[in-house]
Amino acid sequence: YSLITRFTFESLAGNRIKVYSDVLEMIKENPWFGRSAFAYKAFDAVRAHNFILESLVQTGIIGTVLYVILLIIILINLFRIQNKKEKTVLCTFYALTLLHGLVEPNLFSAWSDTFVWFLFGIGCALPKKLTKKQLAAIKAKETEPFPENVKVSICMCTYNGEQYIREQLDSIVNQTLPPHEIIVFDDASTDSTVAIINEYREKYPAIVWDVHVNEANAGWRVNFKRCLEKATGDVIFLADQDDIWMKDKLSVMARALIENENIQVLVSDYTPFYMNGAIDHNIEVETNNTKKITPIRASKKLLYCLRPGCTFAIKNEILPEFFACWQENFAHDALLWRIGTLKGSLFRIDYTSILFRRHSSNASSNANKRISADERRKEYKILLMYAECIEKLTNLSLNEPEQKLLQKIKTWIKRRIELYEHPSLIKWILLFSDFSIYQNLKNYIKDLNAVLFKNKENL
Repeated sequence: YSLITRFTFESLAGNRIKVYSDVLEMIKENPWFGRSAFAYKAFDAVRAHNFILESLVQTGIIGTVLYVILLIIILINLFRIQNKKEKTVLCTFYALTLLHGLVEPNLFSAWSDTFVWFLFGIGCALPKKLTKKQLAAIKAKETEPFPENVKVSICMCTYNGEQYIREQLDSIVNQTLPPHEIIVFDDASTDSTVAIINEYREKYPAIVWDVHVNEANAGWRVNFKRCLEKATGDVIFLADQDDIWMKDKLSVMARALIENENIQVLVSDYTPFYMNGAIDHNIEVETNNTKKITPIRASKKLLYCLRPGCTFAIKNEILPEFFACWQENFAHDALLWRIGTLKGSLFRIDYTSILFRRHSSNASSNANKRISADERRKEYKILLMYAECIEKLTNLSLNEPEQKLLQKIKTWIKRRIELYEHPSLIKWILLFSDFSIYQNLKNYIKDLNAVLFKNKENL
C-alpha cells in the first residue's frame, strides 16, 4: 500500500526520480523481499498487499476509476521522459500491461500486473551505478595533463549584463583548465558591463582577451556568429553572460572532444535556477554525472534544439559548414545542433556543466500566451525560417538517409506554410499524418490558429 501511495502521489507531482528512489528504498528496507530478481520483488510487493488492493477493486466503480487513473498517471509520465532508451523500455512494458488488461477479466489481477510490469520496466531502465574500478579509471583520466598544443576558446556575447556577469566570469577564469582566449562581443550595453569585462582583462593577463563593443545593437544571433569568426581555438565553448560554470567544465568537455574524433558538437546537461537561487523544477534535465558520451541520432525532431547554446562545446572544424549554412535569422546553437545531427557528429555527455540562470520573464512568458493573430504571425515567420534552414542544410554533403529525412521535413514545412497562407480545417487534420515531426501535441494544436484566425489579419 505504501508503494502504491508513493507512486501515485509522486507521479502526480511529476517527481519521477523520487518514485524510483522510493521503490528502491522500499526494497532495501523490507527483508521479506528475499534475494530474488527485481521482477519477483515487485511481484511479491504487490502480492503481500493483496488484501488492501482487493478491498479497493471490490468496491466496483471506485476500483475501476482508481485503476484508470493509475494508467493515465503512468501514461502521462511516460510522455514526459526525455531519455529515448528509457522511454522505449517503459513503453514496451506498459503496452504489455495494457494488452494483458484487455483480456484479463479480473480487475485486481490486471491492476497487480500493471505494477509488476511497470516496476520491472523501471528496474530495466534505471541507470547502472559505476563500479569503484570504473570511477577510479575516470578520475585517473581526468588528472592526466591536458595536451599543450590544444587551444581552448570561449565565445561570449553580452548586453547590459552588469548584475550577473561577475559570477559568470569568475566561474570561467577559475576553471581547472584555463581558457587560452575569451572573445567578447558586447551589443552596445548602456550599463557597466564592458567596464567589468575590462577589469577582468587587467586582472587575468595570462588569458588573451578579444573584446569588441558594437556601436549599435546588432542582436545576439549576429554577435555569436562574429564571435565564432574570431575564435582561433581548436575547441570552442559558447557562453552566456549570466550563468555559472562548474569548475571542471572546460577540462571535462574539451578532453572528451579531442579524444573522440567522431565528435564535432558536444552538449552537456545543466541545472536551471532562478535569480533567487531556487531550482526550476519545470525543466526536466536528467543527469547522473557518469560522463558517459552517447550520440544523438538524426530523427524527425531535427528542428528542435534540446540544449541551450551555453552547454555546447565544438571543434573548429565544423565552422566552415556552419558559416555556409548561416543566415541572419538563424540561432547559432540550433544550427550547430542540426548540422551535428545530420553529420552524425553530435554527442551528449552525461555531465552537468553549468547552473543555467532562468529569469522571471522566462518563467512567466508561456503562462500569458493565448491563441491570437499575433501568435499566428509569429509561427508563420518561424516556418519561413525553418524552410530557409532546411534548404541550406540540403547543400551539405550528407548520406542518403539524412537527405531523405530532410526532404520529408521540407515537405512537412511546405504543407504547414500552405496551411497558414490558405487556412483549411481539412489541411490541419491531414497534417496529423506527420505528427511525429511536431515537437509535441501542443505545437500541432497551435497550428489550429491558422484556421481560427483565417482572414482576420494579414500574416
